[in-house]
Amino acid sequence: MKTKPIITSYLELSEIPNFIEDNTITPDNFVNVVADYEIRERELKCCLSDNNGRCGQKHFHGYVIKIKDDSLSVMGKDCAERKFGAHGNIHEGISYYKKSR
Repeated sequence: MKTKPIITSYLELSEIPNFIEDNTITPDNFVNVVADYEIRERELKCCLSDNNGRCGQKHFHGYVIKIKDDSLSVMGKDCAERKFGAHGNIHEGISYYKKSR
């Protein structure tokens, strides 16, 4: 990320309404990227899932994702493209977020 992340502490992240730390993200329930984070005091597990299961990779930086039930979750910065070969709405959502930042 070339810009300073929006969220920089776990406390800040945990206080966001509708944030659920262990909340599954799939291509079907993905809505958009709402923020980016870089939290050094605690690694967060990526919640992105596909037909082969959940990523679960631990990260210090990534994205806060809104899903269809209006809850929020986290996805590692590179997991969508590198581990899941994500395309379609997830790839477009990340690209749009990066351009708008």
